Amino acid sequence: MIVIRKLSLVICLLLSAAAAFAFENPSGSVATVVALRGQVTALDKEGNIRELSLKSPVYLHDTLITEKQGRAQILFSDNSIISLGRSTVIRIADYSRQQDGNTDRMTTEIRKGVFRFMGGLISRHLPQKVISKTPSTTIGIRGSMYSGIIDSQGTTIFFEGGKGIDLANGAGRLALIRPGYSSKISAWNTMPGNPQRMSKQEVKSLLQGIDVNQTAQPHKMHRPGAIKINKMVDFSRAEQQALYGRNVTLRVEEQPQRAAEILQKAVNSGRLDVNKGLYSALLGMKNVDRRSFDELVRKAVSLGLTSEQAENIAEQIKESGLCQ
Repeated sequence: MIVIRKLSLVICLLLSAAAAFAFENPSGSVATVVALRGQVTALDKEGNIRELSLKSPVYLHDTLITEKQGRAQILFSDNSIISLGRSTVIRIADYSRQQDGNTDRMTTEIRKGVFRFMGGLISRHLPQKVISKTPSTTIGIRGSMYSGIIDSQGTTIFFEGGKGIDLANGAGRLALIRPGYSSKISAWNTMPGNPQRMSKQEVKSLLQGIDVNQTAQPHKMHRPGAIKINKMVDFSRAEQQALYGRNVTLRVEEQPQRAAEILQKAVNSGRLDVNKGLYSALLGMKNVDRRSFDELVRKAVSLGLTSEQAENIAEQIKESGLCQ
């Protein structure tokens, strides 16, 4: 009991000291959020999650996630623009701009949702180096603009204008060169469908889905919420743990007196180990009473965490500056 009390005091003091730390993003952003509505988050390659707002930087390897009412526009340093609609997941897989321009390249991975791509300088000078990957096709751009939808039925790509786009997968290739036409691709090993003209209503519905000024709840204030992990999206194990960890943090923020119970459920579900669970729970501990804090620490120890491990977790939180 004395060990647990001492441990909880150490963690509490470290968390208090961490409140003075300001979170600093690493240098080297590749893009900036220029328009945003609703909840939009970024998951980096280390599994850290951050809320995005207007003018937030976007980094290489970030996975951007919009929630049900979330929308965003991302401006890259070569003036490419990607618009994200509701419930969309996209990863910045590769991006490089050099002074000579000969090695410039851009690769995105679009996993689900509604999106639009407007090509910038790289697509004009090195179009073969700009690629978007989806579960059922890759998209090559020729300095053009296109939009699309990825859902349980596959991928639909709509060519809006420019020189054209190329669709390719395990079954073959298709060039879209007529503005106003689209192709549906149901799976990676299924040939892209023949170009079909989209109706005005279909085009309107698609573009409304990515319009940052459109929202089904225009008067509802945004409040960060839990991220739902859709089984259709191929999140890695590390990404899943990061998202579940974020949800634990948010639940503890809402009900700090239930922190121990929240930690118990997260660990029992197998979604998080006790180390990541305690880390996530501590991030949500704001203005919490001492009793709830002690209960959380006792629960972590009962789940197999040692005093040394708990202290290391507290140190990580202090050094990260994530605890506001």
